[in-house]
Formats: sequence, structure tokens, C-alpha cells
Amino acid sequence: MFYADDLVLLSNSRQGLQNSLNTLSQFCKNWKMTINEKKSKVMIFAKRKQNKPPSFTINSKELDQVSEYTYLGVKISATGNFALHLKQIREKALYAFFKISRRIDFRKLKPKHANRLFDSYVLPILTYGSDIWSLYSNQTLQKWDNCEIEKVHLRFCRHYLGVNNKSSNIACRAEIGRFPLKLFINRLTIKYFNHLITLPDESLAKQSLILSNNLYMKNKSCYILNMKNMIRIYNPTQKLNIDTIINNMTIDDLESKMKTHYFKYWNNILDNSPKLSFYKTFKQFYEEEKYLSILNDFQERQHFTKLRISNHKLAIETGRYNKPKTPQHQRLCVLCNNFKIETEEHMISDCEAYAQFRLEFQSKISDKIDFSKQNYISKLMKSTDDKTIFYLSKFINKCLNYRKDKTSEV
Repeated sequence: MFYADDLVLLSNSRQGLQNSLNTLSQFCKNWKMTINEKKSKVMIFAKRKQNKPPSFTINSKELDQVSEYTYLGVKISATGNFALHLKQIREKALYAFFKISRRIDFRKLKPKHANRLFDSYVLPILTYGSDIWSLYSNQTLQKWDNCEIEKVHLRFCRHYLGVNNKSSNIACRAEIGRFPLKLFINRLTIKYFNHLITLPDESLAKQSLILSNNLYMKNKSCYILNMKNMIRIYNPTQKLNIDTIINNMTIDDLESKMKTHYFKYWNNILDNSPKLSFYKTFKQFYEEEKYLSILNDFQERQHFTKLRISNHKLAIETGRYNKPKTPQHQRLCVLCNNFKIETEEHMISDCEAYAQFRLEFQSKISDKIDFSKQNYISKLMKSTDDKTIFYLSKFINKCLNYRKDKTSEV
């Protein structure tokens, strides 16, 4: 007896598929092979579910019809979308992430080591099959953060920083210097397109590309049209056809343009987000922040991050989530009697409740920062000096812990 697994028959008509099944059945009989009818399935690709789908038989036995099927690790849906596959790989990636987290605390690692772990063990799961499904997902950066794949990526960023779900997506990635996975996936997709072009014409993958090209010539939705639309976002002048190989230099150029495109999107969000009004006063460069490598005490580092990206309990932040939302001018400090809005600047510079902590802190780094200057807070927050970062984090940690203790007494 001989057995063959994962044999796929494709046809664009009912009769064509039934003829193929009959031929397969006869072939197996001639070669004394067995077909397992229980494991054989039929899936009809259609935009809508059919009321009376046609039946198919093999060896006079009717085959089960399914609306989804896993082939080579990819969950295929009868409607042609990849939502089920994305959900599946999201669950697998989260399982891998949690399994690693049980053995290694990401938050105690240096950023480069945490990033390497994620990129080595979780990223390959998240991007499985992405060179195909990415072209059928939304290409806009505005909607990408809602994708199942990016949600796992953001979960890692938040976990490492020690912030909650109310923290800004773009701020979390920017603190670690990570870009949306969309940019990495786009590069994989372009490289796979190059691979398809170099295949011999008789290969099934190349035949599929040729069929896609025929649809593209008829201006119908297809793989090549989606590829062209993706590239057009970043480089409108890039020519693309079935005979065009995008060389590595062009890929590098496209990746650079993708990052430039994201920088514009990122800066636009910073300029228009009230939540990030403090963050934009000092965050100038899209890179991994030095304090993440300097600070070894996780709580101090966590409080430092929370203050930077406005993921704290100060009234300026918590007032956003009250129902109805508290007007900004009413989000007053609860620890002093100056009737001032409880902002990050107020806590650092003039709240009377933290006066003793502030004096101790300023005396430690008076040789580094001129506290008489109006913009000294911005200089503090963007400082890369080890001493300044060390004492600033301790000051912020003391202030936030003191506030927590005082407000819990009320």
C-alpha cells in the first residue's frame, strides 16, 4: 500500500472537479493506493455561502464540504480572506510569547536582548505566510494597529515597558525604537514577488502569477494589482510587471521610503494628539531611548516611562477617561492648594507636595542642568547623560509613589 498526503485538486467548475476526482480514484486503484474519504474534503470558494451547494463523490462516497481548511499551516477560508489564518497565528504567537515569559522576564533584559528574543521566536510565527496575506490586509497605517498581528507586537512593547492598554501605540514603539511590523512584512512580500518571477513557467506558483497578471491586465482585483498598490504608496514611480525583478538596491530604497512615510504619520499623530502633548516636547528622534539600558530597577524605569508617555495617574491623564470627560482646566492637582492643572510639568517643577524630593534631586545634578531656564524640563526628559537619567528616575519614582500613598488615604 502507498499513501499520499496533502494532495490538492483545483477546478473552476463542478464537472471539472468531479472528473478530476474520478480520474484520481481510478489512478489509485491501478496503483493499489487507498483514498481516505473521511479525510478528504471539498471547499467551494465563493463570496457568499450557497444555499444548495453541489455534492462531490469519490469511490461512490459523498465528500464532506467545509468552509475552512488548513493547508501547509495556512488556514484557508472559503470566502478567500485570511482572517482565520491571522487569528490562528496570533494565538500561536501569544502562546510562544507567554511560554518564553514564564522562563525569562523580558522586562529585566536590555532592549536589544528583549528585541532579539521576540524577533527570533515570536516574529517568525506572526509573519508566517505574510508575503501573501499582507497584500489582502489593509495597507493604511491608521488601521494597521487594529490588525491581529500588530496587536501582539504592541503587547510585547507594552509588556517590556510596563505600561497598560491606555498607553499610546506610537509612543510605545518609539520608546523602544521599533517600527510597525507592516514595514518588515512589506519587505518580505517584495522579496517573495522576486522569487515568483524567477520560477520556471511550468511551476504551479508561476502559473498562479501568470493568471494573476491576466486578471491585472483586465483591471480586476488580484495579487499583482495589490502588490502594485502597496508599492505605489511609497514609490509612485516604481514600475512593476510580471517580468520585473526588484533588485536589492530598490528594495532598500523602498524600505527607506516606508520609514519616511511612517515618520510623517508618526509626527502628524504627535502634533494632533492631546494625550502626547508632553511627549512631543522632548521626543525628537525615533530611536531606542537610552534610559531603558541604564536603569536596572524595573519600577523606577516603569514610572519613568509612564510619565514620559502619559500613562500615569495624574489628573491630566485620568480626566480623559471620566464619563463625562473632565474638562482640561478642571483636572486640578489633588496634593497642593495652588489650583493648578496636575500635569507632568507641574509635578516636576512646582507642586509643593514634592518640594523636598525636588530639592534633593536638583542638588544632585545642578552641574548638569540649569534649573533657572524655562525649558529645563524638556532638557531633563531628553537627556542622555547617565547621571541625569539615574537621579531623574529616582525623583519621578518617589513622586509617583508618594502621590499613590496620599491619594489612597483619601
